[in-house]
Amino acid sequence: MRPSPRLWLQPVTVSLVIALAFVGLYLGFGRSPVPHRIPLAVVGQGLADRVEPALGNAIQVRQVADGADGDRLLRNADVSGVLLSQGGDLHLDVAGASGLTTVTALEHGISGFSAGAQKPLKVRDLVPLSRFDSRGMAGFYVSFGVSVASLALAQNLFAASASLRARWRFLTTLGFNIVVGTAAGILAGPVFGAIPAPLLPTTVILTLLSSAAAFTQLALRSWVGPIGIPLGTLLFVTVGNSTSGGVIGEDLLPAPARAVSPLLPPGATVRALRDAGYFDGSHLGGPLLTLCCWTVLAGALAGLHARFRRPPRHGAIAGRVSLLGAIGSATGVTAVITDSDGQVIGHTAIEADGRFRVDRLPAGDVTVTVVCPGCTPHAFSTHVSPDRTTTVEFVVRHESVDFRQQGLPAAFVEPDATPSWAAVYSGQPGT
Repeated sequence: MRPSPRLWLQPVTVSLVIALAFVGLYLGFGRSPVPHRIPLAVVGQGLADRVEPALGNAIQVRQVADGADGDRLLRNADVSGVLLSQGGDLHLDVAGASGLTTVTALEHGISGFSAGAQKPLKVRDLVPLSRFDSRGMAGFYVSFGVSVASLALAQNLFAASASLRARWRFLTTLGFNIVVGTAAGILAGPVFGAIPAPLLPTTVILTLLSSAAAFTQLALRSWVGPIGIPLGTLLFVTVGNSTSGGVIGEDLLPAPARAVSPLLPPGATVRALRDAGYFDGSHLGGPLLTLCCWTVLAGALAGLHARFRRPPRHGAIAGRVSLLGAIGSATGVTAVITDSDGQVIGHTAIEADGRFRVDRLPAGDVTVTVVCPGCTPHAFSTHVSPDRTTTVEFVVRHESVDFRQQGLPAAFVEPDATPSWAAVYSGQPGT
């Protein structure tokens, strides 16, 4: 029997959407980035009046009285560069730590202005990147890795929800968040020197990111079902990391991406690590608030679902196994029921006359597999309806096959048995 298209079409479609969104966003943002209001301190009213109309919307001019005021703004991450005219030359001081793409775009714009003004341009980097992170990508890589690991943890914990109570899932998640945040912080800081922030704030930032990702995944999976897993991936890995400013500076992103960038945990993490490492935590409060809000709200939603969810409605599966090709009974044949996550939710031995029944199965899509000693297990998919009994029928025919090639859980296989039977689904399930 061919599987229902619904069983394979949905995961294929969802995976395709994730792949295309990932590739499209990353390549699209990097294809032809356009600077948008990069903050620039300009010393002197006259120079500011000439720069602003020349560079238009690409630069946001902030006039300052002298170079000292501009330097203070630069080291406080309030501007990405300081421009002043001195001795017939233009001097541009930049903060390389504000992002390679941002600084490159700023230098390119000011170079064009200096060429038009016929004045030489001299550039200095007053807040350079760490020599172990020459492209400024460390924050992005750390955020990406912690997000993916935390999403994977939440998925695995939810898959084990039948045997792991909500309280232990919560405690396991919390413990993992602390461990992964600390380990990633140690690697990024003391070990590799890629993030020059002190270890404590780095650990706190990454622990909050891990918490936000894991609890959001748990909440989505709890409230919206299996589709919550790809939604979490889209939110954090695809949209969150592509708009974080770690690859393309936030001042070069399209308007929708600039709007969501500081509101999503990956963007908040990249900003927090940059502020803590290079700008003395001057703007650390906003990103930390974002990470805390995601952690608290997602954790609360996951906890509320576990506390107030309705008891699952159950149904049953009943059927019959018929033997063809040999004389004998159905003794030793077993029916195994697995849910959409591949977890075994029920099994029963087939009676001598071939009949079987499994009660108290959670409503939803399931897979029924018939197994017997020396048989090739044969599986088919059906649906358990609440408060109803789904009926199925199997025909078991003689067939010499290698039983050990099948993927059923080890508890239901006998690898040393002599192959002799194959279970084949026959007929349409009914209720």
